Amino acid sequence: MADISEIRALAEKTQSQLSGKFGFAFCDLNSGEECSINGGETFPIASAFKIFVLAELYRQAAAGMINLKEKIVCDEKFRSGGSGLLASLAPGTVLTVYDYAVLMMSISDNTATNIIFDRIGGRDAIRRNVLEPLGLNCTHVDFNCTELMNKYYCITPDMSPEQVNARSANGTDRNNPWFTCEMGEGNWSSPKDMTVMLRTLFEGRWVDKETSDAVLAVMRTCQNSSRITKYLPYSAKTAHKTGSLDRVMTDAGVIVTSKGAYTFTFFYNGNTASAEEYDAAYKNFRSEELCALLSKSIFDVYMNS
Repeated sequence: MADISEIRALAEKTQSQLSGKFGFAFCDLNSGEECSINGGETFPIASAFKIFVLAELYRQAAAGMINLKEKIVCDEKFRSGGSGLLASLAPGTVLTVYDYAVLMMSISDNTATNIIFDRIGGRDAIRRNVLEPLGLNCTHVDFNCTELMNKYYCITPDMSPEQVNARSANGTDRNNPWFTCEMGEGNWSSPKDMTVMLRTLFEGRWVDKETSDAVLAVMRTCQNSSRITKYLPYSAKTAHKTGSLDRVMTDAGVIVTSKGAYTFTFFYNGNTASAEEYDAAYKNFRSEELCALLSKSIFDVYMNS
């Protein structure tokens, strides 16, 4: 059984090194014991919202509403800036729904996400079939990737391509209301809500065990190793999803070890940081390293408990 007080103390130490809003949650999946910091607070979660998209996709697949082998053309309307490869490929690329799902989770491909988001019915389907049934009252998934970037970076139709690139490259304004979750809609969640989603998957309660395991298997393809997994041994099997948007940095997942399993959620809103930290965050993403170090410290506590 993990020493919850020690884990909380480690998270508080991390919090003390950041001026921006910090959220954290841990759950020992053996004992059910939990701890969190700002667990019920809302945070912009960047690409971590794709976990909820994936969950709805696999729910629909289990219900026979979607065939994961179905082929979809990557039309121009789905193309999105930001992370991924599809936006750089020739128009007309054809992949299966499963292929797009893997690209969405493995390299956080935004174009693939737009395709999946559209295919499952978007925000209404996710709210109705994922968020409400699980009681995720702090979570909203209102935008696809293109919409998300345009809203959060304050990109408007009248901007020139040069202005759009400058916004995307340099970031938006500090304490922008989209990043402080003050708008009526957005893509955000809380550490506790994310824990509920992750725990539901691990315990095989998302539709059924086969569906839950399939979602976790796709999450294990995540190739970003700069956060939760950076200092963990290969033997620790991690199903997770990272997110980055301007100064926002997130990672959330399930870590399975030889002694059991636990969830780890790290949300950092650098857009609420001090001016000095805000300016530095875009250059070196110090919060990434703090996430990696906290993940390793908690792993060590867990394994030695």
